[in-house]
Amino acid sequence: MPLEETFGGESPDEALAKTTNTSLSTNVADEPEFDPSDIDVPRLNIAQKTSDAVPGRPGEISIDKAHVVYPAEIKIPVAVVSVRKYWKEDIPYGNPEKPQFANTQAAADELEANSEYKVIKVADFVLLMLRTPDCPLADEDALEAFPYEAGPHQFALVKMTAQKFGYDTTFKRVNTMAKLNAGKDITNAVWHFSSLKKTSPQHTWYIPNLVATREVLPAEVAAFLANLKGGADE
Repeated sequence: MPLEETFGGESPDEALAKTTNTSLSTNVADEPEFDPSDIDVPRLNIAQKTSDAVPGRPGEISIDKAHVVYPAEIKIPVAVVSVRKYWKEDIPYGNPEKPQFANTQAAADELEANSEYKVIKVADFVLLMLRTPDCPLADEDALEAFPYEAGPHQFALVKMTAQKFGYDTTFKRVNTMAKLNAGKDITNAVWHFSSLKKTSPQHTWYIPNLVATREVLPAEVAAFLANLKGGADE
């Protein structure tokens, strides 16, 4: 399925829950390969200096605003399970008005022509995140944060939303890799995920960051992912 496939008209979480056939592979299946609505996919959070809603120091990464699972700017091995692109109104933080969404470039252009707000690109990801020695959690807490096991590896499925600078450092890179490897399923590739510090004269904040590697998933984890997406051999 092309990475440009989009959804719209609802909130990102509502839309993510309805997504089907979201493999990064260019092979189009007749049946859904991965449906996040059928499993529990917690949200990945990055702590910011200006918000108390997410635990941890700025840049630290948590899952479902509970466990801090990684320090800031640590390279974490992940696989991209699925990704969805859409557009939305860029409504200022704190404004109670809910943004409108668009599912195609044409719809986004129409939305922007009739909106008082800028319309921006957004991407929702589902990632498979491995636990490494950099994770500060004790084993009992890690069981909740990283509930899946394959061989000696522990990992979690998490969802995240990327926009603005974060869209460029995540979706654009994954989309470029997919386009330059046409016909090849790149979902077994290992990416390094981290929180990336951005600065301006007024603010410092952290955005999601994905960097390609030449690594591939451990065989046991790749088999887990293939089974999850309906592609494992019987």
